[in-house]
Amino acid sequence: MRFLIIDEEAEDRRNIIKHLKKEFKDAEFIEVYSEKQFYDAIEKGCDFIITNFQLRWGNGVKVLIEAKKKNPFLPIIMLTDSGTEEVAVEAMKHGLDYYIIKTTEGIARLPAAVKAAMENEAKKKKEAMLISIVENAKEAVVCLDEKGNIIYVNKATEDLFKWKAEEIVGKSMTIFAVDEKKQKKQFEEAIKKGFARFETVRKDKDGNIIPVLMTVIPFKDKDGRLLFSSGLMVDIRDIKGYQQKIEHLNELLKAIRGINQLITMEKNEVRLLQKACKLLHDVKGYDGACISYKRKIYTSGEKKELQKLLKFFKEEIEKKVKEGKEVVYRFGNKYMIAMPFSKDKVRGSLCLVHSKNFSIEEIGLLKEVAGDISFALYNLKLEEKKKKAEEALKESEEKYRMLVETASEGICIDDTDEKIIFVNKAFAKLLGYKKKEIIGKKFIDFVYPEDKEKLKKEIKKRRKGKASRYELNVVAKDGRIKTFIISAVPLYENKKFVGSLSINLDITKLKETEKKFQSIFEGALDAIFIEDLNGNIVDVNTSACKLLGYSKDELLAMNVVDIVPEDIRKRMPEIINEELEKGGIRVESFNIHKGGKAIPVEVSTTLVEIGGKKRIIAIVRDITERKKMEQALKESEEKLRTLAESSASAIFIIQDDIFKYVNPAMEKMLGYSKDELSKMKFWQVVHPDDKKIVMERGKKRQRGEKVEPHHYEFRVITKDGRVRWVDLTASNIIYEGKPAALGNAYDITERKKAEEEIQKLSKLYYDIGMSINRSDTIKELCRKLLRKIKKIIEVDYANIFIYNKDKKILEPIVFYGYPKDFKKKTMKSYSLNDKKWEAVKTCLEKKARHIKNLQKYKPLSFNWQLYKKYDVREIYTIPLITKEELYGVLQVLNTSKNPLMEEKRRLLRSIAEEIAAGVSKINAQEEMRRALEEESQFKLWTAHYFFNPIAIAKGYLEIAKEDHDIDKIEKALDAIERIEKVVKNVVTKGEVHE
Repeated sequence: MRFLIIDEEAEDRRNIIKHLKKEFKDAEFIEVYSEKQFYDAIEKGCDFIITNFQLRWGNGVKVLIEAKKKNPFLPIIMLTDSGTEEVAVEAMKHGLDYYIIKTTEGIARLPAAVKAAMENEAKKKKEAMLISIVENAKEAVVCLDEKGNIIYVNKATEDLFKWKAEEIVGKSMTIFAVDEKKQKKQFEEAIKKGFARFETVRKDKDGNIIPVLMTVIPFKDKDGRLLFSSGLMVDIRDIKGYQQKIEHLNELLKAIRGINQLITMEKNEVRLLQKACKLLHDVKGYDGACISYKRKIYTSGEKKELQKLLKFFKEEIEKKVKEGKEVVYRFGNKYMIAMPFSKDKVRGSLCLVHSKNFSIEEIGLLKEVAGDISFALYNLKLEEKKKKAEEALKESEEKYRMLVETASEGICIDDTDEKIIFVNKAFAKLLGYKKKEIIGKKFIDFVYPEDKEKLKKEIKKRRKGKASRYELNVVAKDGRIKTFIISAVPLYENKKFVGSLSINLDITKLKETEKKFQSIFEGALDAIFIEDLNGNIVDVNTSACKLLGYSKDELLAMNVVDIVPEDIRKRMPEIINEELEKGGIRVESFNIHKGGKAIPVEVSTTLVEIGGKKRIIAIVRDITERKKMEQALKESEEKLRTLAESSASAIFIIQDDIFKYVNPAMEKMLGYSKDELSKMKFWQVVHPDDKKIVMERGKKRQRGEKVEPHHYEFRVITKDGRVRWVDLTASNIIYEGKPAALGNAYDITERKKAEEEIQKLSKLYYDIGMSINRSDTIKELCRKLLRKIKKIIEVDYANIFIYNKDKKILEPIVFYGYPKDFKKKTMKSYSLNDKKWEAVKTCLEKKARHIKNLQKYKPLSFNWQLYKKYDVREIYTIPLITKEELYGVLQVLNTSKNPLMEEKRRLLRSIAEEIAAGVSKINAQEEMRRALEEESQFKLWTAHYFFNPIAIAKGYLEIAKEDHDIDKIEKALDAIERIEKVVKNVVTKGEVHE
């Protein structure tokens, strides 16, 4: 914490710092004793200022004014031993927090005053912020009294419903209702619950219906009595429209998913097209769906609509569709869309009839449907060709199997553990065993002992991906030693080593074995190239010629660089070196057809030794169709990603607590980039107080348990440390083959802030009510309320006049903040005949008056000098009226630095009503006390004037009766006459006296 100690006396500065250090041990104290030091210090910034009033280069008021320019909420305390009451008033007007006399006791109280000043300034700052938030909130905020009448609306309410605040304040909440009875009951039920949020409708000034998300918050006193209630309304017209649009498109997407599933599963062309029509009719809800293909028509829907559709299609638009144009027509009271689809030689059209016009998004999706259908039909053609090819392959495989089984070469396949998993008959015959006696054993079990180490070295080569050719001595079942020439290659599945294949030849049958190998080579469906280490092609099979369109002689005269693209051609020396180092590679690449077309291929190469020379065997597979399927999948994923990227709500995917995906809205809400979030755990952005419940829900969701409710509210911490409230909807998904959570979050921070502001206003009205209930006199009540008005609403000058009916004058009862000369000139009794005063005009008109610039207001020109002297700019005067009875006026004056915004004036009007009610209550109490006193006095006088003379008369008559004394009888008669006079005055004048 940084203190500025502004005092030209070094001893005083030390004394101040000594006392402050007791409470603020870690604080930094900047001593200032010149004007330049002061301006340098406030430019750098500080947290608190303590200044002496008397300075050689100015005074404490100047320090106060200059510091507040930099930071209006900077707490400041002034010390003085020479200031006056006028100085204190002037300083307080400019925002001084405390004014302390520069004595030993005063300095000792300084730490406590600092704490109080800091709390006071923090409260001012918070209150100003909250009032601004409510008034400038995007949500409409309406406050109602206990009878359901409007007492406050913010600017968003005016904008949404087109009423000015003054038009609706004081009126019933039903002014917004569409169904008054139903919606009033709905609102009252929400108040009973204590809090409710629901969707409903309201109407604006022009009668337009507006769907809103309503939040109802009642505010009650400690006894549970309703003080007032607030309704927050969010305009959800855009959301509703968007939801309807999404629902509409979701129906179509559902149909598209059905069609995509149908495409995947249905292999019959006729059933595919008929079911596609039915899906568009049943799932999406089109009135009619029609597909034209190969001069055949497939339909689904209402027969009459389909007949009209087909007739209109034939007569009006078939020609345009054949030209490759999609068209949308008004079709009676409905709409029709027709669009072509084509894929190579697959050509047809899709027609639909619907009661609503087709949106741009819908047309775009329907184009995808048409494209998917054409793609499916094209795939069916390919499937048919593939089926024929597979049948041919199956036949070829059968031939191959028969070839392997009948081959004279011994063929053996072993797994990663070197155990034999397959041998042909020839292999078993070569060793003299039955096949079942060999399967499961290791090849090394049959090797001559002296050659076992040689075999182990060859096995290591194959595990490194190298093929090899070598001679090996083996032991047959009958004990004979045979020499095999073995050609062994590693086997792979998904680029993973799974074993090896060896062809075992008896050396005496080498020629025959070479011929068989050539047969296998030529019969392979994949293209096979044999190259030397310079890339020259030395042999190819028939499939290689078919793949590239060259004859075998043409290929044998070429180098590998002649059949690859330019960019690969430049890297061929590097590729060959890699093959030599690794013993072979597997890559995806391109080969160039004789006609110039680039063919996507998968190439697997192996380094082998043939006839004592190193050769590279390249097995090349055409992957054109696979690439097309991968591209289609990529495009589909891109469309879904575009939807998420353009969403206004924050969308994210969490897997193993890590952000796997976030959309731009999520980045904007949290302030982190995608890269930053991808390295963070979800819990890092959750507020510490909410982390436990969010983690519990997340873990339940990861375990697959049902989590209710599926959406809830909690707080997050943004990158810059701000706290934001979000409403989260989450669900379980499978992402990249693993369980994950998909979240959709909506920022509700502004709504939360508005709710807090309303609670603050509730407390304000509660405090006002307590002041009214605990005040015995009007002056006490007005003093308490004026203090709260000054503190909460931040007015510069305030006063209350009470109306004296008998004298017809306004009498000042309480005033606050006025300098002496200002008070003397204005704080006096006003006759109702003196109409130059604003208080008198307000009293006569019985309505609030607001003068925005007193310094130019001619009726009060005689006060211009005062207004300019104290920078008084505005005056707002409100009548104190309750039950149509006028009790006085409330008047506030503000300077140009503290304008009276509409929200302040609205609050002052509401407080004026409370003051009037309080004055009325106290008057009634005083009237009751006065009546009781008069009744008591009446009884006393009655006793004096009635009972005393009667007692005297009775006494004299008793005595006279005994003594027959005439004088006593006359005295008794005199007493009775006195009673008669009293009775006469009571009857004629209502007074108790003789």
